[in-house]
Amino acid sequence: MIRYNSLSYSFRIRLATIICAPLLYQVFQYIQTDSYPGGLRQFIGDLLSMSIFLIMLQMAFSVFSWLLLLAVISLSAQIAPNVKTLKWITFMATLIIAAATCLLIAGPHGWFTHDENYPYLMLCNCLCAGISVWMFKLETINDYGFAGN
Repeated sequence: MIRYNSLSYSFRIRLATIICAPLLYQVFQYIQTDSYPGGLRQFIGDLLSMSIFLIMLQMAFSVFSWLLLLAVISLSAQIAPNVKTLKWITFMATLIIAAATCLLIAGPHGWFTHDENYPYLMLCNCLCAGISVWMFKLETINDYGFAGN
């Protein structure tokens, strides 16, 4: 049975999503706004403060998502015939997990306050998570526990 670096791979996917999605969401917010009253300097200040808030919020809710993703990768690695199939399974699972997390937090019946812009946040999370699956390398682990071929 082939073993993969599932722990570090899933962690990198979640971490990239946690950091990149709020920044991308804020850029979408800026694009939607016809004019930003404080100009670019005010936008950058708001971008940083709101992004930090969203990153902290996502970190609070991402432990369960990360463990679920780790379980999916670990279990799928046992049945997937090759790395490409495993990455496709991971891609689909990541999109579902990212969307479900956003719906639970900020959706119409979410735990947090309902935000009418939550579909954009969900889109940003799914986009960043999906790209991360393909961006990071899923490596095999040899008998000594080291990644490599």
